[in-house]
Amino acid sequence: MQNDFIPLSDLWLSVKRRKWSLMLIFTAVMSATLVAAMLMPPIYRSYALIMVEEQHIPSDFVMTTVSTYAEQRVENIKQRALSYTQLSEIIREYNLYPELRKKLSLEDVVERMRKAISIAMVSSNVSNRGPKSPQTGTTSFTLAYEGKDRRSVQEVTNKLTTLFLQQNLEVRQKQIQETSSFLSEEVNRIEEELK
Repeated sequence: MQNDFIPLSDLWLSVKRRKWSLMLIFTAVMSATLVAAMLMPPIYRSYALIMVEEQHIPSDFVMTTVSTYAEQRVENIKQRALSYTQLSEIIREYNLYPELRKKLSLEDVVERMRKAISIAMVSSNVSNRGPKSPQTGTTSFTLAYEGKDRRSVQEVTNKLTTLFLQQNLEVRQKQIQETSSFLSEEVNRIEEELK
């Protein structure tokens, strides 16, 4: 059985004999990388951190009629805010992807924009209103948009953030109306029982 161990001195001698070849390869790779980096257009990324708040009314007083987790709520709002209609309006308003709109259909351009938008949940330890019972939950999420023009990237991110907040407000108002009508019905029912 042969020993496959190569002494370090033999390895060093091999590198020394081929030093010009290795330097040439290293220089060529570095030059190609530098040229590619210089020729590639810059990609800008803007993001917003959106906080997720719990209801302020203690659940001991009012039980919620719809119990959804933050992730589900964000996903619901995401589907509304990133709909075809909303994104196509943003594309027209900010004149996004002008070269792609000449070549592709608006549906394909909207899909390209959806790929440039990312949403990441931020999890942390939160208390569950009980004594010493911290659990991991979503407390916020980041909404990011990438593009080639830094000004439009920032403006689009602001617009998307506003859309998310508006959609959340509409959902919350609908939940408040449902809860209010439920409580009114319960009050009427209890009054009838008391009579």
